[in-house]
Amino acid sequence: MHTEYDSPDNNNTISQMSVLAADVGFGPYAKEIAYASFSLATAGQIALLVVILMYFRSSETREQNAPWLNMLAVTLFSTIPPYLLIYGSAIWVPEPPSALCVTQASLIIGTAVMPAMTSISLVWDVMVEIRSMPLNESTAKGYQTMLMATPYIVFIAFSVTAAVLSLIYPFKVSRHPDDLACALENVPLNIASQILSVSVLLMALCLEVHTLVTVLKLRRRDMSGDRRPASFNSSKTVRIIVLTCLQALPLIAMGLRTHLDFPRLRVVAVFAEAFLPLGTSITSAPQGWRKHQVFTWLKKRDDNASRAQSTQQSSSLHVQIVVTIEHFADSERKMPSLLAQGLTEHPQDVLSETTEKPSRI
Repeated sequence: MHTEYDSPDNNNTISQMSVLAADVGFGPYAKEIAYASFSLATAGQIALLVVILMYFRSSETREQNAPWLNMLAVTLFSTIPPYLLIYGSAIWVPEPPSALCVTQASLIIGTAVMPAMTSISLVWDVMVEIRSMPLNESTAKGYQTMLMATPYIVFIAFSVTAAVLSLIYPFKVSRHPDDLACALENVPLNIASQILSVSVLLMALCLEVHTLVTVLKLRRRDMSGDRRPASFNSSKTVRIIVLTCLQALPLIAMGLRTHLDFPRLRVVAVFAEAFLPLGTSITSAPQGWRKHQVFTWLKKRDDNASRAQSTQQSSSLHVQIVVTIEHFADSERKMPSLLAQGLTEHPQDVLSETTEKPSRI
């Protein structure tokens, strides 16, 4: 019975459907979810590029916001590896090319911790700005440079380790049915990456909360105190906390999915990861460039208006002085003839005119 279901053609069809079902992993809307998250991430990457170019418009802005530039560059770089299969047109292939899969798995493990590392350098910059650390300028810059270089050091260590393990154990690199990227199934390395990410995020949040409390205390003090620099801005700490929460959201969703085995959390994690570049660009742009450029433009406009007004006033004053002097010279030239002609006829008028002319000057 049911011999038609046992034929080779039907078996091939069933196997193809099984492969397709395994490939989609997100249900009937797998392609929509994949391309929607990819479009969201691409829009965020373009926004990050725009914000980075905005920072480079002024050398002063670039030097003063080096930690923010580093954070934007790291975020942009870390959002590329999860979509390498889409870039290589291998997202719906049952078995992606091994070289592409190994490269993607190594880069994903290496870049997983990088955005969290940048939060430490951002909060350190605020701590130095409010002078909560008793360090001189050269020492503070040295620590800042070291903190900015830490994400790249961690990336090299994890990505090289993952690449070596992938070459030694190529069968452990694969793409899971419910994932859009290849992953390395190495429990110790994955646990180390997750522990480091969580530890760095918790450390960053603790430092940010401590800095926010310090900022609120400083706001209540005298504005002329020595500990309050001229470039102080309390909104930086709030923006850094928002960035750290954005970085922690994909990790929280992935952790809940791992322990609760709830498929919809995977969709939440995918979109949280895709929203990270756009959220980072939105959070970094207002104070990083737009507010600075608007105030700079307003200041230049006010300076130009004041300069034009002062020039106009000086010109009108010059014209008034010249006209008055010429009028006074004409009156002096006319005075002898008036005296000669009118002394006998109208002496009071002549005297009043000679006394009133200089008084107008």
